[in-house]
Amino acid sequence: KRSPLAGRWCLAPARRSAPRRGRVHAGRLVGHDGPVTHIREAIARDIPGVVEVTLVANQEFKQVLGPVYPRYQANLMAVEERLAEATVLVAEAAGTIVGTATLYPDAERAGFAWPPGCALVRVMAVDPAQRGRGTARALMRDCASRAWAAGARELVLQTGGFMTAAIGLYESLGFRRDPDFDGSASRHYGVRGAEEVTLVAYRQHLGGDA
Repeated sequence: KRSPLAGRWCLAPARRSAPRRGRVHAGRLVGHDGPVTHIREAIARDIPGVVEVTLVANQEFKQVLGPVYPRYQANLMAVEERLAEATVLVAEAAGTIVGTATLYPDAERAGFAWPPGCALVRVMAVDPAQRGRGTARALMRDCASRAWAAGARELVLQTGGFMTAAIGLYESLGFRRDPDFDGSASRHYGVRGAEEVTLVAYRQHLGGDA
C-alpha cells in the first residue's frame, strides 16, 4: 500500500540530529517554547482531562450556539461513550492533556451519512493557552495516518461555519468543502426553534492520486 497522505499528512521520521522547533517527529510534537507534546490514545483515566480541555476550548462558542449549546456541551462531555466506539486521541505536555480529537475509522458506523470509505474526525479541541504551537495540526496528522492504516480513502468532518481558526487549519491541510454533506446544529442536537447554525462539511483524500 502506498505511503499515505501525499506528503503533507505524513508524520516526519525520527532524525538523529536535533529537530527544528515546532516540527512533528516520530509521533510527537516539539513545542515552540514548551515541553514536548506527545500524541497518544486516550484511556479511561484520561476522561476528566479530555472533558476539561474540550469544554475550555469550546466555551467561546456558547453565545453563537445559544440554546443549542447545552446539548452541544453534553455531547462534548460524552468521552466515555466515544472511547467505547472510536479512537480518542490526546495531546499531552508535561503530563497535562492540552488537546484532543476523536477518530471514527468508519464514518457510516458513527451514524453520519458519509459514503463508504470515509473516516470521520470529531471533537477536535486544543487548550486556548496552548494554541499556536502546532498541537491541532499534529492531532489531525495523527488522525489521517490512523485513518489510512484502517483502510479509509478519505478523512471527513463537519465544523461550525463560525469556527474560522479551525476552518483555516483544515484548508491548510488540504481539506476541501463539500456542501452536499453540510448539516444543521439545531437539527443534529434536536433543538426546535433555535436559530439555524450551519455545520459545514470538509473532506480530504488520503491517497496521492486524487
